[in-house]
Amino acid sequence: MWKTRERCALALVLVLVLVLVLVLVLVLVLVLALALALIAPLIAIPGTAVGATAYGSRATAVDGTVQTIDAINPSSRAAGLFALYTPSFGSSTKTNEYGGEAVLRKAGTAGAYQVVSVCTALTTCPKPGDNDIPADGVVLSASPGAPPTSGYSCVTICTPGTCSSWPA
Repeated sequence: MWKTRERCALALVLVLVLVLVLVLVLVLVLVLALALALIAPLIAIPGTAVGATAYGSRATAVDGTVQTIDAINPSSRAAGLFALYTPSFGSSTKTNEYGGEAVLRKAGTAGAYQVVSVCTALTTCPKPGDNDIPADGVVLSASPGAPPTSGYSCVTICTPGTCSSWPA
């Protein structure tokens, strides 16, 4: 009779331990998923920033210089990122003072923009980061390690299928 009770008690203990282990594993998975969701925007690799895909999007300066846009409306500006912020992102870029930003307003031609202002970490300007996004324009933003935003007076921004003269 004792052997039957001992076996039942042992089986019950084993079941409880198994349930406890499963609950702990589930909690660990949930904590890791939450941590990844919170940290992912902070550790984005250039070209993979959180935001709309920029695959094939480019900025072309008047002199013909072409720069690939890494991200559109990213939630963070990772090192080496060349990003485009549009009015759908909000009223400003919410970036820090490091890097550079060029505020652009639409010009007459589709995809063409006039440069309103350029501000970088190396120039004296009132707003070296977090520039306002014009309702009729965009902001090109480069973090340290990305191509410079200065040297532009007029820019054409093309996304696949939006410009008739797509640069090679």
